[in-house]
Amino acid sequence: MRVTRLGQLILGLGFAGVGVLSLVTADFTLLWMLYPAWEPWREAIADASGALLLIGGLGMLLPRTARAATLVITVNVLLWLVVFGLPGVVTQPGNELMWLKFGQNLMLVTAGWTLLAGSDAGARNLRVARVVYGLALPMVGLSHFVYIKAAVSFVPARLPFHAGFACLTGAAHIAAGLAILFGILPRLAATAEAAMITLFLLMVSVPDIVAGPVTRLLWVRLLITATCAGAAWVIAGSLKGAAWGLARPKTPRAEGSTRMA
Repeated sequence: MRVTRLGQLILGLGFAGVGVLSLVTADFTLLWMLYPAWEPWREAIADASGALLLIGGLGMLLPRTARAATLVITVNVLLWLVVFGLPGVVTQPGNELMWLKFGQNLMLVTAGWTLLAGSDAGARNLRVARVVYGLALPMVGLSHFVYIKAAVSFVPARLPFHAGFACLTGAAHIAAGLAILFGILPRLAATAEAAMITLFLLMVSVPDIVAGPVTRLLWVRLLITATCAGAAWVIAGSLKGAAWGLARPKTPRAEGSTRMA
């Protein structure tokens, strides 16, 4: 399976899972919990958002509906980002939690953007999407240092040097973002970022769910990690034409950039 299609598959399943969780709990996942608790119709809006994400996520898996579903999902996440995420970082620029949520959502937007790009205009869109993705990663990586205790708690007990692993992964997010942003080994950086998030998904999130299958927070963490992993593989796939070394091609293109799976 090609890298971009792998990312699309994981992303679609992740969004569908977020939708199911929203419908079951009548609430938003952490990615969308910036919606004020005091606003009216919170449960109804959560249910509507969950249904849209479930249908859209499943639609991303089907060739005939993939493009339309990706467009709907991307616009949906972008609206939440602009309406609730952006005001948070503007009014609370010193609050890293706002930047973390903003960065995670921005990763998902750029993945959808990348999947929708195509033809000559798509090549330009891909470059812009990768720049935005590169900007998003340091927002996520910085949280590992600001919230070091929480980051340490995510490291499996069987591994040594918990604080070291937490800081290392945070630094890896930042380094990957800067590498993609400035075109320094971008394909290697994007692939390493995708592999790191996927390993976290398999080594931490999945075992946690097996141990505590009824714990909502663990499902939230798994679904956030899954969607971010899918987004990372989509970005890595968009650099298929790039060299693994310092040399860069004239017109890097994404797998399936002219036709979605």
